[in-house]
Amino acid sequence: MYRGTTPNITIKINSDLDLSTMTQIWVTFKNASAEITYDIDDIELNVAEKTIALAMSQEDTLSFKSDINQANKVEVQVRFLDENGMAYASNISTVTLFRILKEGVIKDD
Repeated sequence: MYRGTTPNITIKINSDLDLSTMTQIWVTFKNASAEITYDIDDIELNVAEKTIALAMSQEDTLSFKSDINQANKVEVQVRFLDENGMAYASNISTVTLFRILKEGVIKDD
């Protein structure tokens, strides 16, 4: 993921969970500088393919600071709540965060 971009993220759920029974889903991205959580209203859930898709904004990706002297990672985890009140969590995965040279939101003026 590049800072200051608008990536479309697709997460494959490798589990036997029945996603059609989920009443809430949270996708959280976190590093040392920021934490962003998307909920079920922010995502596109494909029950048949067991995928979750979401679009991040420039502001979202810019909130993750990067350091030129170290590998920059953003952790991501999905949590679920089903219709019976059972809570589930995915493994925590990491996404590489790449630096940019021009800071700030870019737009066509």
